[in-house]
Amino acid sequence: MKMKNKNSAVFIVAAGLSVFLSYLVSDLLFAEESKISLKGRGKELCLTCHEKEAALLMREFQHTPVRNNDCFGCHDPHTSDHKGLVREQGAALCYGCHESEKRNFAQGNIHSPIRTSGCKDCHEPHASDFKNQLLSEYSELCFKCHAVESDKLKKAFAHQPFARKECGKCHSAHASSNEFLLEKDLLTTCFKCHNSAQGSFIKSHSGFDVRKSDCEGCHTSHASDSAGLIHQYQHQSFKDRECSTCHTMGQPDAGKLVSSPAELCTMCHEDTVKKQPPVFMHAVDTGKGCSSCHTSHASAFPHLFEKREWTTCLTCHSAIAGRFSKNRFYHPAKVEEGRCSICHSMHSGKDRNLMVEEPSKVCNRCHGQHFKFSHPMGKGVKDAWHERDEVTCLSCHDPHGTNHKAFLLLDPSRELCIQCHKIK
Repeated sequence: MKMKNKNSAVFIVAAGLSVFLSYLVSDLLFAEESKISLKGRGKELCLTCHEKEAALLMREFQHTPVRNNDCFGCHDPHTSDHKGLVREQGAALCYGCHESEKRNFAQGNIHSPIRTSGCKDCHEPHASDFKNQLLSEYSELCFKCHAVESDKLKKAFAHQPFARKECGKCHSAHASSNEFLLEKDLLTTCFKCHNSAQGSFIKSHSGFDVRKSDCEGCHTSHASDSAGLIHQYQHQSFKDRECSTCHTMGQPDAGKLVSSPAELCTMCHEDTVKKQPPVFMHAVDTGKGCSSCHTSHASAFPHLFEKREWTTCLTCHSAIAGRFSKNRFYHPAKVEEGRCSICHSMHSGKDRNLMVEEPSKVCNRCHGQHFKFSHPMGKGVKDAWHERDEVTCLSCHDPHGTNHKAFLLLDPSRELCIQCHKIK
């Protein structure tokens, strides 16, 4: 009896297992039959609709995902938060594969197109007639933005790499730890081609040892109307090759200054110093003196500024530079290349901000029509916000910049006004 019950139990279990397996097989067969099959693979499928891309993909240099028939590497076939159904926006999409470039961009100076709009300003994401999927030939792509440099090709003397349009010989296209996106520091870049031990090189530099000098202090790296690629603006002593005016000529002290930098400058520029009001003087590096801002040989900029005036000033005035980088609107970026000397004296002034004249008069130079506005201004009009008995331009505007149009200190729709016009 016990044996019979045991056999019955085994039979029931076996029967149940058989039914379960039959259902499982049935479900698998149904799933296989009902599975949705793609009509093609990769770009073969995509090009059934995207016909315009078909001609593009016939070009010689193809992006690796395209060449590997992997459209889905960059695009989501169904939905995305980004235009073109790309999986990520801008450079973030590219970094998915180009990890080494992402590390490279951690360096101090990043090419501005990458910072503003990603890689597509220079690269075609699918295929191109140019290496690295560039939108056009390398140098022509550079001159598309750097048109001013392109015009320099018309000058009488051109640096050979520049004349051959070999921008990549000196500059990085993406990022660099060096100024001007140089691949190496300036001296290393120059001496890669120019042998400083060569007799002709030493002779052209009047026997001075220039191996640790700033080549840009005399030469332009692209083109010039002066032989030797000398900058447009030249110190008179340098132009006349009267080196002994400032330097000792004999060995072993050749090249040393004959006096301190400040004394050397006042030897010739005494009138300039006397003209300056003695109340507030521009603070400079006492060791460098005038050369804190000016170069003593030649420059691409008027008044022998070592760099563009705006750049020269911001080298020391880092707090103002920080505000410019954070603010949407900064002053006066669109006026004469943003020269600070429009408003400030370069050497000295009657107030601590070295204004060329009274602030309201400085503003009136460019913004005279604003003084006709109906809002009361001048002495006797109370500036309640700043607790002054005079409303000036500075009561509402910051002359360097803010995140509000017209450099207003606050949102003009309400917040700015109620600082004085309190709501009771």
